[in-house]
Amino acid sequence: MGNRTISSWGQLIPLRPGSEPSSDESGERRDWVRYVSDLITLCEPTETGQSETFLAQVRNISRGGVNLVLEQQFDTGSILSVELPGPNGEPGCTLLACVIYVAPKTGDGCAVGCSFVRELSDDDLQPYGAKRVCANGEDQRTWVRFACDIQATYRIVRVTERKPAPARVTDISPRGVGLLVTRSIRPGTVLSVELQNPNGQSKQRMFSCVVRSKEVKPGEWALGCNFIRELTDEEMNSLAPHGDTAKR
Repeated sequence: MGNRTISSWGQLIPLRPGSEPSSDESGERRDWVRYVSDLITLCEPTETGQSETFLAQVRNISRGGVNLVLEQQFDTGSILSVELPGPNGEPGCTLLACVIYVAPKTGDGCAVGCSFVRELSDDDLQPYGAKRVCANGEDQRTWVRFACDIQATYRIVRVTERKPAPARVTDISPRGVGLLVTRSIRPGTVLSVELQNPNGQSKQRMFSCVVRSKEVKPGEWALGCNFIRELTDEEMNSLAPHGDTAKR
């Protein structure tokens, strides 16, 4: 994957209706339009060990995330398997989505904001001594985290930071990365993370969303981050054929 950047976060940040993707001076900033939807679909928690499917209403969707209305309550950081229709009547697909925030429950249910989850390949993980290993043989969607101690840098997206901040990688899996940083960063924040290979020869840059943050000692915080993926043009066209954008 080299220095290729995977970027999008759509649902996680305020978007301007009708805006096009844009970039800042560092080339690390994109805003995706949210599209209003009334699609009824199915979702399933992936980490409970139980196969239980729930109905969900899609309120709006972007390339980087989706907002769902659910009768069930989920904690931030939960991973949901969400079924989405295919383009032009073709078979649909199932995407993994990470719960970033949960709005207070109303008469119609609770609104859940999610980012789509990206998973690394064995080739991506190999430089860090990790690989795709299932944590449970019966559940192919839960991955073992591999401990590591490598250097990284990061920038907070949508904040003008010309100089990247240092971080230490404590573990990595196909789905995310654990970081040690020197400041508090709240869940839902999107980071541009650059991982350095142990030999220092090459780097990988990708966008990640903070799902957990904990102060482990004075002046040091442990972050749990999920890698972010984006929908293709075909997937977006099947979900938002009329191009109705969501209000801010």
